[in-house]
Amino acid sequence: MRTSRIRPSDSAKSCRRSTDEPAFEGSHGGDGSKIADDTRLECGICWWVYDPALGDDETQTPPGTPFRLLPDTWECPNCAANKSKFMVIDSATLSDDDAVNNLANAYRRAALKVKGMPIYNPTLAIEAVGFREHEGRKVGVMVTPWFMNLTVLPSPADLALWTEGSSTRLTFPSGAYDFVVSDLRDVGLIGTCSLFSTMTEFTDHEAAQLAATRWPMRCSSRSSRRHHPRCRVGVCSGAESHQPARNLPAMHAP
Repeated sequence: MRTSRIRPSDSAKSCRRSTDEPAFEGSHGGDGSKIADDTRLECGICWWVYDPALGDDETQTPPGTPFRLLPDTWECPNCAANKSKFMVIDSATLSDDDAVNNLANAYRRAALKVKGMPIYNPTLAIEAVGFREHEGRKVGVMVTPWFMNLTVLPSPADLALWTEGSSTRLTFPSGAYDFVVSDLRDVGLIGTCSLFSTMTEFTDHEAAQLAATRWPMRCSSRSSRRHHPRCRVGVCSGAESHQPARNLPAMHAP
């Protein structure tokens, strides 16, 4: 299981450095020039995520520093693994005018204020999962190191009716879901329904991705009604929440 976050001994670190490894294990054959500046990478030892948008507080690496510009002496702040142990997750930004990517980038900026707090799980990255069109809206799951929300980007018709702080009930094939309407800086009005108000139980980003990918399928499937007839109102900060999947092993069950 990917649960160990114990800092290895100095002898273990020396042993790891003595091996002949490519510059970026499993990433473009070790060619760092092919890794985009906004690419996020994951430690292959403890699954801590380096996000260039956030930098690294422990080594005083400022936000906006690409992984390729980290010094060769830089180590994973969670387990002390060297740079060669990091593997590419994805590129954070796909296009400047894409609404879903703008949403994810807004949360990356918000993460700068949350990083280091007890609710922040450093092994997770910010990712928009499974967004798809439904009745003029874009619906999917936002995964962050401190919450997971079912999220709706409104249609033009919604914008004429939605107001910040209100709630709205949207109907999907799986049933009716209640959303809180909030005004996210640089994005505008969005609807959110809390799935997990804390992310500390996830041991790595892959586990969070797996949990997130189940939700768009549930919304679009009538058979899911018997499992989750209603996703109750929640907020981005997780102060109120509905946590339908606290039993994490169940999320991994086939």
